[in-house]
Amino acid sequence: MVHIPLSRDGILLQHNSFRPLCDLSMILDYHLWGKNAWGYHFTNLILHLINSFFVFILSKKILKKYSTSIHATSIAFLTAVLFWVYMNHSEAVFWILGRSAMIGMLFFLPASIFYLSRDNKNHFILCILFLLPAWLSYESTYIIPVLFLLISYIDTKMKITRSKKEIFFVSLVWISFILTLCTRYYFTKNIFSEYEKGGLSNGLLALAGNYARLFMRSWIPPVKNATLFVSLSLVIVLIIAGCLFYNKKQRTLLMILLAFLAISLLPYTTLSIDTKGVESERFIYLPSLFNCLMIGIIISQFKMIEQAICTFIVCIANIIILNMHAIQYRFAGNVVRTTINAVNSLNGKQKLTGINIPQENAGALIFRSGFTDGINWLKNTGTVDSIFEYSQSKKDLPLQKNYKVVYTNDLNPIKDAVDTNTATNGEAFLFFSDTALYVITKK
Repeated sequence: MVHIPLSRDGILLQHNSFRPLCDLSMILDYHLWGKNAWGYHFTNLILHLINSFFVFILSKKILKKYSTSIHATSIAFLTAVLFWVYMNHSEAVFWILGRSAMIGMLFFLPASIFYLSRDNKNHFILCILFLLPAWLSYESTYIIPVLFLLISYIDTKMKITRSKKEIFFVSLVWISFILTLCTRYYFTKNIFSEYEKGGLSNGLLALAGNYARLFMRSWIPPVKNATLFVSLSLVIVLIIAGCLFYNKKQRTLLMILLAFLAISLLPYTTLSIDTKGVESERFIYLPSLFNCLMIGIIISQFKMIEQAICTFIVCIANIIILNMHAIQYRFAGNVVRTTINAVNSLNGKQKLTGINIPQENAGALIFRSGFTDGINWLKNTGTVDSIFEYSQSKKDLPLQKNYKVVYTNDLNPIKDAVDTNTATNGEAFLFFSDTALYVITKK
């Protein structure tokens, strides 16, 4: 509701962020689809599909380089399929603006593929060329210099390459990254925005808690009950520890992937993630690559029939949870659509006031921000002149399948919120309840 109108006007570096490629994609989408929401979602699905293909290529390359497994292709295919249906990708794929995580991934994946074969001069050049747009898309890709440093260190220790060559490769990657940060500072006057630095003042203990939640949410879907979330977290930790202890053949590779996962979560330690809803799942879109690859490796250790059963169970479980999240996003979208249609049903009103405006539904954003922007953008001419946000709901909007619109001249539902005695015939109110949107005008 905020960023698409800005994209309509051709504005880059929106709200002082440094994601010009994401902003550019929104501008192109606006010219393609205008006010047709399905087109933006179609673009997101295409981006996710391309990323899943690159996940297959990168997984196969990692397996062949760091594993003695003779099933690299089948494990990589399983990883890509799991990545495609992974339950914690809802925000990145379903929320239009969440595509920033996917666009960053779109360039991170080929950059990583080419870095793994960096001895080839052309491949290293291509790696650098993909790194630059990755850094111009999303901050999750800021882990690349550290990740590539670790890859070079591992390759040196495994005597795959020489340290002198790796110093050269890593230095060029770091120089490119520093130049990107300098460019960001030139345009935005900051290296990290106030939003990204928000949690730094909370202390190390809070940051450690944020990091733990990010790590566990990369494995676990949102859970309303905190005790259940902690219990599931302990189960995941025990499973990982067990796999590292008993799986001697793939222990080294699993530890490498675990290190990659740990590094990839660092950029959002100051922000954390919602453990009860889907909000902020875009933070774990890139890290989930390593989750999916580890799951693929673990499943591959079973016998053929057991592999098939485990694959079926894991994929179906992810699809079911992902569909539950999709329902929440559809409901959030329905509330927005209902609101816009209600506004367009009005005629000749000078003032429209929104009361108890819903922020989200289990993390699926509704009108956290952009209520005024969105209505001004999507309303028909001659409906209302001025829009005001009186109050926002402080809790989730409970999921109600039969969310409806009630048109009334009765001002009683809002008498505790606004002074109804001063209401005029040229004024309208939108009052949001758990089950309905009340469109109220004075008789």
